[in-house]
Amino acid sequence: MFIPLKSFKAFRFIILDLLIFFSILGISELFLRKINPSWSIGPTTSSLTRGYSINRNSIGLRGDEISSIKEEDEFRVLVLGNSTTFGTGVPEESLYVKKLEHLLSEGASSFNESRFTVVNGGGQGGDIPSFLELLNNHLDKIQPDVVLLAFSPSMVAKSLKAKNSFPPTNDLSHNTPIGTTKNAFFRVNFRDLRQVPSKLHRLLYQTHVYPTFDSNVRKRMYALKIIEPNLRAQSGASFAYAFDDQIKEASLMGYEAFFKQLSYLEKELGKHQIPLIMVNIPSRFELSDNEKDNVESYPLNKISVTPHTHIKFMADELDIKLLDIRESFISLREEMLAGEIDYDPLYIPHDYTHLNAIGHDFLANSLYEFMLHEIF
Repeated sequence: MFIPLKSFKAFRFIILDLLIFFSILGISELFLRKINPSWSIGPTTSSLTRGYSINRNSIGLRGDEISSIKEEDEFRVLVLGNSTTFGTGVPEESLYVKKLEHLLSEGASSFNESRFTVVNGGGQGGDIPSFLELLNNHLDKIQPDVVLLAFSPSMVAKSLKAKNSFPPTNDLSHNTPIGTTKNAFFRVNFRDLRQVPSKLHRLLYQTHVYPTFDSNVRKRMYALKIIEPNLRAQSGASFAYAFDDQIKEASLMGYEAFFKQLSYLEKELGKHQIPLIMVNIPSRFELSDNEKDNVESYPLNKISVTPHTHIKFMADELDIKLLDIRESFISLREEMLAGEIDYDPLYIPHDYTHLNAIGHDFLANSLYEFMLHEIF
């Protein structure tokens, strides 16, 4: 078949451009991966969270293996939570769960205990139905002396979605085990093309280049008001604040669903004489009105529902001990902005819900002091 000379030249330039493009991508990936990884957001896969290794035990939780034999002088704490507790974007040794175990172990002699074990029951997208599944399947192995529930605002939307299927049956089952997320890119049903962009997005996030580029571009676009947060989305942490009046009713229904699920969890633990403690972890934009804490420019003056108020009401109603870390975080941020201590974001880059290593450290110390006075 005869190919016109002009068409051949055009085809050659296209091939050359593609080679240059993929060469730049490859060099950039190599640079971020090997030469200067500090610039990279880090890939997220089933075994990595923003480049940090995920170590899972035999029951799918992040952390060391849990012995089914509990020593007589051993005290076990089970921490339930979502991706913040799981440790998105944070190495395992920096998680507040790990640091709390270390602090408790150092002070073991003061508590008449010789050993403390703190189990990380946090899962990506974790909610109370998934926590109940964990307890139903593995309570005999974990054998907690106390359960700590770390509340994050994104749980409100999850509770609303689970409203119609709650309370659970004895045969609790989830398609996705706690602590895991499915990566089913190659099982896409191509008849529904709407799934392809999100699947491709997750696939590309397994590289160094794409998440770094994507996060930085989004940050710049938010700053320039090119894009704005979706205030009507009935998902994510922002739903719990009801920035838009049109979702306020749905948001309040989410809190009602969460309260019902929390009450059920507290009663189930009570059957085994296991006390429940709650911790309220705020979103970053709650800490101050400084633009650093509100990169996505949420209209804070339009908040019509305050998570900490509802969580305090629930804890009081159910007589659950509550550590609200919000005020402590606000005070810490005020000291930073006043120049009294070094500034730290407290949250991972380009994120307003997941704590960074410093945030985890501060939470661990606060929990330690709280447990010291309220439990031991």
